[in-house]
Amino acid sequence: MLLFNKERFIKKQYENQKSEQKEKKEYEITIKPYNFNTKNEIEISQIIIRIPNYSHFFHPIIRNSFVNIAEIDDKCIENLKESQNSDKNKYMLIKKKSIETQNFTTFFDCFYSTFRENQENPRKYLFNLINSYKYSLEMIKQLENVKLISLCFHPSTLIFKEELPVLSNFERFFYYPTMNEERKSNLFSKYNKNDIFLPLEAHVICYLLEKNLDSISMSNIDEICADYYGRLYSLSCFKKDILEQFKESAHFSLIPFINKPKQTILNEILHYKSCITWNNYGISILFIVLLRDIFYKNGTFPQNSFFSLFFQTLTQNIHPLLYKRHSTLDNISLFNDILYNTKPCDFLQLISYISYIS
Repeated sequence: MLLFNKERFIKKQYENQKSEQKEKKEYEITIKPYNFNTKNEIEISQIIIRIPNYSHFFHPIIRNSFVNIAEIDDKCIENLKESQNSDKNKYMLIKKKSIETQNFTTFFDCFYSTFRENQENPRKYLFNLINSYKYSLEMIKQLENVKLISLCFHPSTLIFKEELPVLSNFERFFYYPTMNEERKSNLFSKYNKNDIFLPLEAHVICYLLEKNLDSISMSNIDEICADYYGRLYSLSCFKKDILEQFKESAHFSLIPFINKPKQTILNEILHYKSCITWNNYGISILFIVLLRDIFYKNGTFPQNSFFSLFFQTLTQNIHPLLYKRHSTLDNISLFNDILYNTKPCDFLQLISYISYIS
């Protein structure tokens, strides 16, 4: 009987170890302070996991639970102490599906670190860039189908699984039907004049809320537009006529808000037809910066029909006037047309250029 119990105990230990190993392999586990950002990401993840085949495009939180901080080892405690805005010292254990390490990289690794490595294979680099943009458009189409809006398509929010982009951070997202005062005050509370991923009209919301204004004046608009021009100029890749056109359009787009009540301004800007363009805006900024960093040499881009049309489309997507931005479906169609109508010699020219500059 004793022998039987011992064997059963050993078997149970083995099963527990096996279960723990499976858990470690199956899930990527992190611990975060329970604040608005964490709560928001959990709520957005719950919407995302209802999207059919969501894992093709997204890496959301699958499970979450409160954790007793006293049970965390010293190393974790040191990391957690650096976190800010925790709610009553509550922490949340977050689980995401694990991705095999060899199958994913960061945005930086995919397009910057590998740039020189692809000197002997520039064709592959161009192929990855084109595929990543096409895939990103499909990704934001999925977001828009469920009315999810991103306020930041920063490279750090993406991972690349088998060389295709997957969204992995949803802290600065909102679900349009549930936008309320709490979300506004948390998502738009800080006016960061250097945030290039946020459209002009979203900066207006941040400006109003941070400065606690009841309305907006001409001098406020002048300041917001000056900051907007500074962001455009900092990208260092637009021709002067584009900069002047966008600067003039920015002023024109904001003048109707003068002396309107704050709530009216917020309601107009957060109308669905307005903020539905923000996903495209963010992705376009992401690729504009990438194209600038890789291809903008000696004050100019390569003279190439595919490149020129691609950059022109991206630029149109960040126009300060809403009605001049392309919809996601239009972008998908436009980019397919660009690919279809580009001659093989133009692709070869760009491949040679990549080989030359890498």
